[in-house]
Amino acid sequence: MYRDPRPDARVREAATITTHPQAGNGGTVPGLEQGSLKPLPEAVGAVAVLAQVTLAAETTRLHRTAEG
Repeated sequence: MYRDPRPDARVREAATITTHPQAGNGGTVPGLEQGSLKPLPEAVGAVAVLAQVTLAAETTRLHRTAEG
């Protein structure tokens, strides 16, 4: 995971930490139902895009590895 160095990203990060201080310790996590990996209805679209991008990146990586 890479941190976004832009100032507005730092503001979003601080707001998320304030809103979800126990994320990672059994508390709420942005965009997910508590206690599960199921996205909230408003996050379903973003999760689908992230899944597609991740799959494409992994496929590219595997092809490059196979090519030697």
